[in-house]
Amino acid sequence: MLAFGGFSLLATSLFSLYGLAFAYTVEDEFFESMLKEESTRQRAQYAQTGVWAAISDPSMQLYSRPEAFPEEVLAKYLAEPTRREFSGDAGRHFHLQSIQAETQDGRAVSAWLLAEVSQKLVFRGMRGIVFEILGYSALVLLSAALLLAWWLARSATQPLSKLASLMAQIEPDKLPLQLPNNLDRDEVGVLSRGLNDLVLRIRQFVAREQEFTRDASHELRTPLSVISCLAQQIAAGPDLPDATREQLRMILNAVKQQQQTVLSLLTLAREEHLPGAAGARCRVLPTLERVIVEQASYLDQKAMQLDLVCAPEQETSLPEPILHIVLSNLIGNALAHGSRDGRINITVQQARFSIANQHAAEQRSETPMAAFAKHGGSAGFGLGLAIVKRLSDRLQLELSFEQIGGETTVSFALLPSDSR
Repeated sequence: MLAFGGFSLLATSLFSLYGLAFAYTVEDEFFESMLKEESTRQRAQYAQTGVWAAISDPSMQLYSRPEAFPEEVLAKYLAEPTRREFSGDAGRHFHLQSIQAETQDGRAVSAWLLAEVSQKLVFRGMRGIVFEILGYSALVLLSAALLLAWWLARSATQPLSKLASLMAQIEPDKLPLQLPNNLDRDEVGVLSRGLNDLVLRIRQFVAREQEFTRDASHELRTPLSVISCLAQQIAAGPDLPDATREQLRMILNAVKQQQQTVLSLLTLAREEHLPGAAGARCRVLPTLERVIVEQASYLDQKAMQLDLVCAPEQETSLPEPILHIVLSNLIGNALAHGSRDGRINITVQQARFSIANQHAAEQRSETPMAAFAKHGGSAGFGLGLAIVKRLSDRLQLELSFEQIGGETTVSFALLPSDSR
């Protein structure tokens, strides 16, 4: 509306100035023509008789020298000798025309015609009416422009505003079948149809995701549980060879890892809140000890050194299942990819958990955790680390990776920043 109103005022002002300039120019040209006609008559008369002719127009006066001009004109003429139009006192207005003539013996003679035209200024008398007409016309055009701008803006934005309001009311778990069809107009209609297609695809995607998580929870957990139970029953037999017991132990460890991975992936796939009581706190040390016991097979296989520093009273705002998932993935990754004679430092201090994996000097290739830290925590360097990264993004854990020399450290906050 401001743009339309400003443009209409600009156009009205511009063409009003053109009209006023045209009126003043025509009026001045009339006076100039009148003076030129008299000037031609005077030159012809002087050339024949040697005297100037009598002036019949009472508004004109003939002067043989400028000093005879009226005082109200003389001062301005002396200041600007080339000026041809002068304003006088009491609303009077003058036009000046110089005359150059020759005597019969060829001598040049000058004279000046001065016309007082205030009584002939037709436009001056109409100027108030003209300005009034222009003002009312500008007001009408401005009103029409604002009305047109309001109508266009309303026509363009009302469907879009209605569509935006409908989109703001949509909830992820209550997606509509389609948006109202009364929005089907112009570009907004194209947008509405595109959003309808998008809503349909989202509904289909949500349905597939819910079916997958439901089926995966049953179809993946059940076989793993069966394998774990049977492996434990077989391992309980008294007459098994040591090699078989070692193989069963490896199977049980692999099953635990798969169960942990399935739980992590299903937790991330669900739209609802992560498991655990909101706002409840749990102690870190019991969960940490349980994770280390679950991962103990790596320590036995590689003879790694594990240093643990954690106060018994240290708490976290993370739910215990989530803390277990995060610690299992981080510690399991460090143990699985650490060198045989490496050392892992686990420290819980100042409400922050950190795990540092010191690689052996002869280790040539970087571990997934080292590569993860080197590339700024980007996914693709180990499923466990990718799961932890996604969990940290979802829970805002302030996860950080750092690599200094042969040591890679990953840490995250156990408590929100406002509760430390």
